[in-house]
Amino acid sequence: MPCDWCTRVGERAGSGLVNSNMKVTVKLFARFREAAGVGKTELEMGDGETVDDLLTRLHAQYPRLSDVQTSMIISVNQQFVPAGSQLHDGDEVAIFPPVSGGTDSFRVTPEPLSVDEVTRAVTRPHVGAVVSFVGVVRNVSDGKA
Repeated sequence: MPCDWCTRVGERAGSGLVNSNMKVTVKLFARFREAAGVGKTELEMGDGETVDDLLTRLHAQYPRLSDVQTSMIISVNQQFVPAGSQLHDGDEVAIFPPVSGGTDSFRVTPEPLSVDEVTRAVTRPHVGAVVSFVGVVRNVSDGKA
């Protein structure tokens, strides 16, 4: 299933670049890096262009990005931003998938939970790791509740 931004911006991908006068470094992580075949690239952008415009350029330059899932996190200069955020010369844009997973299914049970059972339930061939926390969270830390 093509990703949403790839479908949405694919129509604009051939529009060309007008007044390119700033450079933006793009870092791609995980499935985005794999689909593009590069972990880092530099793009020339025009004044007033946004992260969404950058995604358009990436789609045109790396068509396999349309094969990745729709969920992504975007940061500019290590701050999370929405796709409509304006870019500036020298910005560093990072694009990566969400760092935690999830599922549409869950189970409520009066029985004690088994970490092994939960781990088996969420492990899939495409999952890189499963991390579990077993313990108690303090309600006081350094005298603060």
